[in-house]
Amino acid sequence: MNTKTILIVDDTYENLYLLRVILEEAGYNVIEANDGSEGLNKLYENSAVDLIISDILMPIMDGYLFCQACKKEELFQKIPFVFYTSTYTEKLDEDFALTLGATKFLRKPIDHDEVLFTVNEIFDSVKPHAIPHLKNVENGNISDGEVLKLYSERLIHKLEQKSLDLGNEVIERKKAEQLLIHKNEILDLIAVNTPLNKIFDQLLLNYEAIHQDYYGAISLLSEDGICLNLESAPSMTKAFNLEMKQITIGKSVGSCGTAAYTKKPIVVSDINNDKRWVNWKYIALQHNLRSCWSLPIISKDDNVLGTFAIYSNAINKPSLEEIRELNFTVSLATIAIEKTRTVAEIKKKDESYKALVDQASDAIMTYSLDGTIHNYNKASYTTLGYTKEEFSKLKIQDFLVGEIIQNPDNHKKLLKGIAVVFLRRFKCKDKSLIDVEISAKIQTDNKILGIARDVTERKKAEIDLKLAKEFTDKLIMSMQEGLLIINLEGEIIMINDSTCDMLGYSKEELIGLKLPYPFAKTEDFELMLKIKQKVAKGKAPYFKLEFIRKNGEKFLASFLSGNIKDDKGEVVALFGTIKDVSEEEKAKRLLEENAEKSNQKKNVILELTALVGSDFKTALSKITMLSATTLNVARVGVWAFNSDKNEIKCENLFDVKKQNFESGIILREIQNPKYFEALLKNRIISINDALKDNVTESFTYKYLLPIGISSMMDVVIQMSNDLYGVLCFEHVGPKRLWSRDEEEFATSIANLVSLMVESTERKAAEKKIVLANEELHKANAELTLLRNQLEQENVYLRNELDLVFNYEEMVYGSAVFSNVLSDVEKVAATNATVLLLGESGTGKELLARAVHNISLRNNKPLIKVNCSAIPRELIESELFGHKKGSFTGAFADKIGKFELADGGTLFLDEIGELPIDMQPKILRFLQEGEIEVVGGLGVKKLDVRVIAATNRNLKEEIEKKRFREDLFFRLNVFPINVPSLRKRKEDIALLVEHFVDKFNKAYSKDIKYISDDAMEKLKAYNWPGNIRELENLIERACILSTDETLLIPGFESEFQKSKVSIKEHNENISLDAIQRNHILDILELCKWKISGANSASELLELKPSTLRDKMKKLGIKK
Repeated sequence: MNTKTILIVDDTYENLYLLRVILEEAGYNVIEANDGSEGLNKLYENSAVDLIISDILMPIMDGYLFCQACKKEELFQKIPFVFYTSTYTEKLDEDFALTLGATKFLRKPIDHDEVLFTVNEIFDSVKPHAIPHLKNVENGNISDGEVLKLYSERLIHKLEQKSLDLGNEVIERKKAEQLLIHKNEILDLIAVNTPLNKIFDQLLLNYEAIHQDYYGAISLLSEDGICLNLESAPSMTKAFNLEMKQITIGKSVGSCGTAAYTKKPIVVSDINNDKRWVNWKYIALQHNLRSCWSLPIISKDDNVLGTFAIYSNAINKPSLEEIRELNFTVSLATIAIEKTRTVAEIKKKDESYKALVDQASDAIMTYSLDGTIHNYNKASYTTLGYTKEEFSKLKIQDFLVGEIIQNPDNHKKLLKGIAVVFLRRFKCKDKSLIDVEISAKIQTDNKILGIARDVTERKKAEIDLKLAKEFTDKLIMSMQEGLLIINLEGEIIMINDSTCDMLGYSKEELIGLKLPYPFAKTEDFELMLKIKQKVAKGKAPYFKLEFIRKNGEKFLASFLSGNIKDDKGEVVALFGTIKDVSEEEKAKRLLEENAEKSNQKKNVILELTALVGSDFKTALSKITMLSATTLNVARVGVWAFNSDKNEIKCENLFDVKKQNFESGIILREIQNPKYFEALLKNRIISINDALKDNVTESFTYKYLLPIGISSMMDVVIQMSNDLYGVLCFEHVGPKRLWSRDEEEFATSIANLVSLMVESTERKAAEKKIVLANEELHKANAELTLLRNQLEQENVYLRNELDLVFNYEEMVYGSAVFSNVLSDVEKVAATNATVLLLGESGTGKELLARAVHNISLRNNKPLIKVNCSAIPRELIESELFGHKKGSFTGAFADKIGKFELADGGTLFLDEIGELPIDMQPKILRFLQEGEIEVVGGLGVKKLDVRVIAATNRNLKEEIEKKRFREDLFFRLNVFPINVPSLRKRKEDIALLVEHFVDKFNKAYSKDIKYISDDAMEKLKAYNWPGNIRELENLIERACILSTDETLLIPGFESEFQKSKVSIKEHNENISLDAIQRNHILDILELCKWKISGANSASELLELKPSTLRDKMKKLGIKK
C-alpha cells in the first residue's frame, strides 16, 4: 500500500473527482484544492505532501503563479510539480512551465494508466537526474509580471476565439428563429383548418423568403396513385404551372414523378443533361430552370401523399443544411395533408350519419318543449307534404294536433330521462290528419329526440277489424304484423301465420291458451290483465311487452290493441297487432348512443384543443381524465420515450376507480421486445385479450394481472420528425373489442398531445432565443467598439492609398537625373531592397513611389514610415503592431506597418534615425521575412519589399556605433544616389516653370515672365534645401507677385526691362535640345521604327517604353 500524499489543484469538480478516484484506487493519499492560493494553504497545513498535480487556468491564483510560489518557498522547492491542463497545450506553454521548475507537463485528455505511470515514475526516482527524460528545470528567475503577461495573452486569445464562435452561433440562431416563426405560422394555419392550397402557398413563400434563388412547388398524388397533380407553385410562371399541371409517375419521369414512384428524394443538379428529364427538359429550360430537387411526401403508414420540389435558375446541388431544411418543410406539408384528410374523414362520417338518418322512413327530429325544432330528417317534412325550406320555418305547434304536453306522467318521465311512447295526430300541409306513434327521450343537451311513425294505416286496420265478418282467414294470414284475437276470458281464439313465426309456436299450440301465456313473462301477468280490461272498456292503448320465443329467445313486441263488438255494440273479443320491434329498438338505441358518443367525442376534442399552449402537466392530466371518461376506460396514460427509444416512462396516468393520477412506471425494450417492435411498426396496437396476446406477454404477470387489465389500445404520439411516446387505454373487466371510431378518437387525442409537446418546446425555444438575443446585443456592442478602433487605425492607410503618383510626369531634363530614373526602372521589376541616399528635399519619397508604382506590387499599398517622427518607446508597436493589453494604454489590437504592407512596399524614410535597439528586428525581417507582434505569440511570415532612404552618411554612422553594419549590408542591395539640385542646375528652369504653373492654378494667378537676371541668380544659388527649398521660394514669389512677372524675394534684379517668358528659358536648354534633335535624327534614320530589330530603341540602347516616355516628354510626334 502506497503512503505517498499527492496534492491535486483544479477549479473544476469533475477533474478533481476523476484524479482523486484514479489516485486513491492506486493507494495514494489525496488532498484537494480549488486554486493556487488554496493549494499554498494546504501545503502549509500538510507538511507531508510528496507530489503536486495542478491545472493552469484557475481563478485567484493560476497554475503558473502557484508553481512559481512553490519554487520560491524553501519548504516546497523540492516537491515535484506536474502540470495537468487542457487549455494551455502549446509548446510555448510547456517550455514556460518547465522553466518555472515543473517536473512534467501533461495534456488532457490522457489515459488513466499514463497518469499513474508518470506518478510512479516520479516517486521511483530518488533523485531528479535518475530519470533523464523527466524535465526539472530550476526556476529561471521568472518574474510575476512575466507570468501574468503570459496568462493575459492566452486569455485574450481564448476570448477572441469565443467571440468568433458566438458570432457563428448568432447567425445559426437567427436562422433557427426564422424557421421556428415560419413553422408556427404554418401550424396556426393548420389549426384553424385553412384550405390546403393556401397552407401550401404560405409554406412555399416562407421557404423562398429564406432561399430567394429557389422556387417551390407541391404536387399531390391522385387517388388512383397514377398521377401527380400540381397544387401550389406561387412563384412559378402560369405557363409552367399549366404545362406541369398533371404528370404520370414512373421510374424516370423528371424529378417529381421519379420521387413519387421510388419513394426516395431525387436531386437533379443539371436538368439539361439528366436522363430523367429527357421528355420535359424543354419546358424547364424554356422557363430558365436549370436544376430540380424533389422529395416525396410520405404518410405515417408509408404511403406517398405527393412531392415537394425546389427549382433553381442555376446548376447546383443542395447542401447538408439545405437538405435538413427541406426535410423540415416536407414534415410541415405532411402534417397539413394528414390533418386536412383527418378533418375530411370526420366530416364524411358526420355526413354518413346524417344520410343514414335521412334514409329512415320514420320522422326523426330533435325539439324543445317550447316547440322549437332543431334537427330533422327527410321523412319529417315529406310525410307531412312540406318542402325542406317550408318545414324549417315551422314549430311543433304548427302541425301537432292539441297541446304539446297532454300526459303529465309522460312529461315527468321524459324530464327524468325515461323514454316514453305515445300516440298523437299530425296535421299535414293539405290539412289532412295522420296518426303517429311517437317515441321520445330527452338528450344530454336537454333537447328531445323524437321518432314519429305514421300509424294511420294501422289505425284504419283496427277500425276495419270491428267488422269481424269481413275478416277472412286469407286477409288475416297475409298480414305481415302478428295478429292475436282473444275472448273476454283471455283465451286465444285466432292468430295469423306472422304471430306463429314470431313466437315459434304452431297454431295448434297457441289456440286455446289462456292467461298466463307461455310466451309472456310471469311478472307481466298482472299488467296484461289490466291491459285486457282497458281494451274491453273501449280504450286502445299502445304498449310494449317482452315476449319469449319457444326456443327461449327474448324479443320486444309492440302492440296496438282494440275490441270487437257484435251487432248490438257489445264487446265480444279483443285483438292486438303484434310487431317485433327488437331490431328497431336496437337500431334506435344504437343511433342515439352513436350520436351521443359522437357529440361527446367532438366536445372532448374541442375542449382539449383549447389546452394547446397551456401548462403541459395540467393539460396531460385533463387529457387522461377526459379520455378515460369518454371511452369508458378504467385507465388512460401518457408514456414518454427516452432519447434512444428503448424505454418508455409513464408521465401521467389517470385511474377512474381510484380517481387519482400516477406516474413513474418504466417499460424497457430489453424486457419487452415484442411490445416495442409492435409499437414502432404499427404505430397503433388494439388488443382485446391482453392476457393471452404475445405482444403483452412479457408484462402480463407484473403489470396486467395485478391491476386486472383485460384489453389495451396503445397509440404512438408522433411529433413532426420524432416520436414522443405512447397514449395507452387500459380496460379493466370483460374483454373489450375496440371499434374503429374508438381508434380514431385515440389517434386524435395522440395528435393533440403531439401539438401540446411541440407548443411547450416552442415556448422553451422562444425563451432561449430571448436570452441569446440579449447576449447578442452585448457582443454587438463590443464588436462596434472594436470596429470603431479599427477604422481609426486605418485612417492613415486610406490616406496613403488615396495618393496618386505619375512616374511619367516627373520634372527633369538633366542627364544625371535621367540616369537615376534608369536605375529606378531597372530595379522596380525585382523584389530587391532599395536604399535611396541623398540630401533632404531631393525627392527620395517620389523615387520610392516611382519604384513601387512601376513594380509588380503596384496593386498593393505603399506604406510610408518616417523613422525620425515616431517616439522611441512607440516605434516597435508602430512597425510590428501590438495585442490588446500588451502594455499600458494598449486597449485594443493594432496592426503594424509591416503587416499593412503585406504584398506591397514599405518605405522606411530617415532609416538613419532608427534606434540601435530596433535595428536587429528590422534586420531579422530582411533576413527571414518574419516579424513578432508586441504581446503576441509566435511569428508572422510576411511578403514585403523594403525601400529605405536617408540623408545621413551611414558608413560614418557605423563607425560611430550608431548604425549596425550588418543592417547596412542588407539595405545596401541596390543603392541609388539621388543628386542634389546644385548638381542638376539645368533642371532649375524646368522646375520653376512647373511650380509657377502649379501655384498659378492654386492662387488664380497668370504669371508668365521672369527676368534673365533672376533666372541666372537662381541657377547660381547653392540650394542647400534642394527642390523643397525651390518649391517654397516659388510659392512665396507667386503670392507676392501682382502682375505677369515673377518677383522672387532675395533674387530681385535692378532692372526688370529684360524680362523673358518663363517657357523661353527652357527652349534652348542644351540637354533637351540635344536629346530631341538626336532622337529625331535616329527616328528618321529608322523610318520611325521604335521597337524590334534595327529600330530606334536598339540604336539608342534604350527600352522601347523608355524611348516612348522621352518622346512624349520632348513632344516628339511623327
